[in-house]
Amino acid sequence: MTETEKVLPSIPSELIRIAVRDFNLALASDEYRIEMGVWHNYDGTYCEVCLAGTVIAGELGASVSELAFPQHYSNEISNKLTALDELRCGNLRGFIYRCRGKGLTKHQDNKLSKIAYDMQDSISSSSCDEDWDAFTVSLEECARELEVIGL
Repeated sequence: MTETEKVLPSIPSELIRIAVRDFNLALASDEYRIEMGVWHNYDGTYCEVCLAGTVIAGELGASVSELAFPQHYSNEISNKLTALDELRCGNLRGFIYRCRGKGLTKHQDNKLSKIAYDMQDSISSSSCDEDWDAFTVSLEECARELEVIGL
């Protein structure tokens, strides 16, 4: 992509909210199909996308027919797309680290431990059994919890 590409937020709760918005847009579209093992790939009928792929389509503006991977973007954006992949796998700590690129305060770290433990199954796309409504509700709850602790 180009050097004038959009910027994704480094604040984890903000990035989750963008992902949820774009995920819901993809769900509502006839052009996209959710396939968590594929970043952003047109198969001749649909553009298959994962959680990060919906951000590639929505916020980053890739066309439906475009093949796109995190590596096609700057390191900063690639890290945030990979962070979203960590999130949908249930790895909240990995998501936070990749999204922020820096450590946490002791208070944030302690609170994050509880949030990560409580939410590890509900934010994992593999445990939601393709109940995308429940998945997005869990992601929205995660964003609220992270926002409370300054993330």
